[in-house]
Amino acid sequence: MNTVILLISALLLTSCFNNKEKISVNENPEKDIILIGKTAELKTPDSSEKMTERKPEVSEINNQKKNFLKQFEKFKTVFNSKDISKLNEYINPEYGFFVLDNPGATVNAYQFNSFDSIFKNSRETDLYRLKNIEISCEPKRGKIPVYRCGDDGSSEGWDKVGCYYSDDFERNLTTGIYYFVDEDGNSNIDDNGNYTEANYILQAKFNRNAEQSENVFYSTNFMIGLYFGEINGKFYLLMINLVTPCDA
Repeated sequence: MNTVILLISALLLTSCFNNKEKISVNENPEKDIILIGKTAELKTPDSSEKMTERKPEVSEINNQKKNFLKQFEKFKTVFNSKDISKLNEYINPEYGFFVLDNPGATVNAYQFNSFDSIFKNSRETDLYRLKNIEISCEPKRGKIPVYRCGDDGSSEGWDKVGCYYSDDFERNLTTGIYYFVDEDGNSNIDDNGNYTEANYILQAKFNRNAEQSENVFYSTNFMIGLYFGEINGKFYLLMINLVTPCDA
């Protein structure tokens, strides 16, 4: 009996030693294994440490609101003045900005690097109605209004009316976009109706702008949405959504 007990003890000790050896072995000192819950990730020396996300204090949130409203009021003044040179200061030269226009059933995304080609254009299509828009409302913080076409049997229109801003909104905006058009008016579709590589590059830039957006403003009266973000500590306009009736 004692012999059996001794054999079992020896086996257990051997097993524990082998397991310990497997856990502690690190053949590559430049890589460690970080255990997060039940998953494992490789950490390299230049990767950042995983840290518990700290919830912002109420005072921080209030300061963020005040800062956006302050920046937005400055932008609104410049936008209403239609001073192109000052407006262009709100456009990041690397990112540019996109204007969403939905003439009828499709949505097109136009990329611009400045306001020059919009405000100096003599055309009066929906895209260029930006020249005639003046924003006079004072936005309230709240859920962003959504314009619905009534496909589910409901009436067409906004689900709420007013002037709102928020930092909690949907950033995946590519759904329903048919064309990505560059500043020269090229839709980047070949003769066979296929999207070109340039189209996908524009789409990638559009997604980058959408992800960079931190605050959004919508006015149901002026049928417009403005998306803003901070790049290298500076406040920029990244996208404009020109909302038009679904049967337009």
